[in-house]
Amino acid sequence: MANEQLVHELLLRIARDDAEAFSSLFNMYYPKVLQYSRYFVKSNESVEEIASDVFLKIWNNRKKLTQVNSLDGYIFTITKNKAFDYLDKISRLPDFISQLPFEIHYEDDNPENQLLAEELGLVIKDAVSALPPRCQAVFLLAREEGLSYSEIASALSISVKTVNAQMVTALKRMAEAIKVYFASSQ
Repeated sequence: MANEQLVHELLLRIARDDAEAFSSLFNMYYPKVLQYSRYFVKSNESVEEIASDVFLKIWNNRKKLTQVNSLDGYIFTITKNKAFDYLDKISRLPDFISQLPFEIHYEDDNPENQLLAEELGLVIKDAVSALPPRCQAVFLLAREEGLSYSEIASALSISVKTVNAQMVTALKRMAEAIKVYFASSQ
């Protein structure tokens, strides 16, 4: 009961722009937000970014905090939504990469363009071969075999959420490899 009263008092103070109270709330919940974020996102850097976004949203909406009945529920709902926003952003970010065929065929008579296409194809192949085994299997089943996430989950005896996480990892790594390739070729 004392903890609930402390939290309620912190919320009232935060609603009145008390940065010290916000700091106390941050210290109480930051480890929990990190832990909960890791349920959705595996990258430590991304988890910390999500946690920062969560607390920024709490601060920006501080005037409404007095209306919150369950602070745990409120914070974890924000965390879940921020994690899903992050996953959505990441899955769309390398959209052009996910649309690339595994083998790139460039139908142009220009030798320079053909060479660039071949090099890019090698960059993609190298990025795929550098993936962890499960991630590589998920990616290849999706891109080469054309299986849906649920079909891949069944075939590999993993959850659809795991398939999605593995695809996000694969696409991020390929996006990085392609960025590095284009940065080095300029």
